Amino acid sequence: MTKTETTKDGSSLTLADFKAAGKQVASGVTGYKDKMQTFTLYAFQHVEKHGDYNVLKPLFQAASTFSKGEGRRWRDYVVTYTWLTYNPRKLSGAKLASADYGELWAKDKAKAMRVTEAEAVKWYDHEMNRGDTKTKKVSTEAFIAKVMKQVQAAIFAHTLLKGEALATVADVRAELKAQLEALTAEPDTKVTESTKVTKLPAKARKRTARKAVANVNKPATIKAAA
Repeated sequence: MTKTETTKDGSSLTLADFKAAGKQVASGVTGYKDKMQTFTLYAFQHVEKHGDYNVLKPLFQAASTFSKGEGRRWRDYVVTYTWLTYNPRKLSGAKLASADYGELWAKDKAKAMRVTEAEAVKWYDHEMNRGDTKTKKVSTEAFIAKVMKQVQAAIFAHTLLKGEALATVADVRAELKAQLEALTAEPDTKVTESTKVTKLPAKARKRTARKAVANVNKPATIKAAA
């Protein structure tokens, strides 16, 4: 592991450091996804402190060597957790292929950097923003499992706080329990044909709520970070 990979603050790295990392990632070195994650977060820290997003250029070039799906996921990860926007001029075809970095990336003044949130999500696990496409239905088990995976990642990354101190696993469990008990089947806005929520019978609702709380209290649900 290099010196740049053991630093805690990417804002101190230089463009040369990011170029070297980009070349390694593009070469397909073993663990390239995690190396890309490390330096993408470093780049976010650098952008947040200095405002210079040129440090992302070598990583963007490396991402162009990924599969189409991976490249798109990395770009969306950057757009989601920074104040950058991708392809603001909506270029396509040959114009998009020939556009340089400065044409494809721009600052969106309406957005903010979200570095701490990014630390809890790997770019290759990032759920892409599909825009205004039709909402995809998903099973409750799969949805909850995904949420818990993000919570677990945040615990391991030491990014969850309780007051000014790091939250313990007990703190997280207590908050999850409180949030579960506050769930409601009724939306705050006026119910229309498109927003109706099918209500379970009272006994079924209570049984489902008890089961959810019981699952949260299971010792194996969240493992404490080492």
